[in-house]
Parts: sequence; C-alpha cells; structure tokens
Amino acid sequence: MLTIFAAVPFYNNQDSIARTIDSLKQQTYPLSGILVINDGSKSLPAWLINQEGISLFSFNTNRGRGAVRAFAIEQAHTDLILFCDASIALPTNFAAQAAEWFAHPQVAGVCGRYRYENKGKIIDRW
Repeated sequence: MLTIFAAVPFYNNQDSIARTIDSLKQQTYPLSGILVINDGSKSLPAWLINQEGISLFSFNTNRGRGAVRAFAIEQAHTDLILFCDASIALPTNFAAQAAEWFAHPQVAGVCGRYRYENKGKIIDRW
C-alpha cells in the first residue's frame, strides 16, 4: 500500500481551511499525516493550533507557493504527497482514486479536476 502525506499551504484562508482539513481527515484512504503550513498569514485560527492529527508550521513572512511546497516536500517521507489548496474540499475518495493509479509502476503522474463549490462571490462563479 502506498503511503500518502497531505500538505495544505495557506495564506489568509481562515474562512475555508476548516472545510479543507475536514475533507482530508475524512479520506477513505489512510493518510500518513496532514501538514498545514501558514505562509505568513496575519492571523491564525485558534482552533488550528492544537488540532488532533494535524502538524502545523508557520512562516513569519509570506514566502510564496513554491517555497511552501518545497518545505512540505522536505518534511514528507512517504511515497506520495497530496497538495491541497486551503480553499477547496476534496471528495472523500480523492486519495484512494489517486493511489489506485499510482500503484501501476508505469504511471508517473495523475491529473484531474475538482469542482469548486464556494460560489458566494461573483469571481467564484466566473
């Protein structure tokens, strides 16, 4: 069985990150860990600090998506890393479906799409 580590970089996503984390915790495929990386957000939700099953790291300043992802890769010691934006919620079978494809030795990458369901603002519907 492939091991999968989840990483959630965020910058000022306090309104949506709880939903993202819940979607990772509800995966039908077991995740080896969930790392939430604060990329210099001004405020950190208090509930996130002692969240069970979550490792939290905070940068003091905004370093950008690439630097945060590089940090996550250094922390992972698994077969795969599942990067998830802090503004989305994944279907519960997302990791299971990805692992199924990666179980084949000739597969090097898998892509797909997700549906963004937060349609509260005009830009979200665009």
